Amino acid sequence: MRTIYWSYFNHDLRRNLKTSTLYTDYRNILIILTDGHLEAQTNQATGIAFYTGTYQQRTAVFNQLKAGNSISGAVSSIVPIMDCTDHFPDLEVEVLEAKARHATSPQEPYDPGTPRDFDILNKLWKDWFSKLEIKNAGEDCFNERVVAIDLTRQKIENFIKGNKEF
Repeated sequence: MRTIYWSYFNHDLRRNLKTSTLYTDYRNILIILTDGHLEAQTNQATGIAFYTGTYQQRTAVFNQLKAGNSISGAVSSIVPIMDCTDHFPDLEVEVLEAKARHATSPQEPYDPGTPRDFDILNKLWKDWFSKLEIKNAGEDCFNERVVAIDLTRQKIENFIKGNKEF
């Protein structure tokens, strides 16, 4: 999935949120099922690419992590996911089924992934959510792919119920 997520947050999400009133309280939640990789795409207007890193960039981050550098310092070489026009302090987001690459694929024939891809993706998404002022950005809202569909279903149900423990 290219930058559809960024485009949705920047152009469409605001109109799908409800504002609480004196009489009605709304909880705005968004559940994203994704592999977690925002593939490279250059914005024609600015020439800036926004993505979760090329294989070469993620390999460099992996090598920095192996050398003992912090995740924050290591990912600083990857262009962060761009800010959006709107910010969402009343929105809670849960990202499910994120998956580090462990082999090349027809879509990414030159990207076998690194052993720390999940950590890298987690950090980049959390930084983006913090930038967007998402309500639960500091929490563990980025979840690795689970094999059993029942576990994913349970994570979604717990998130909707506001249950932080699972």
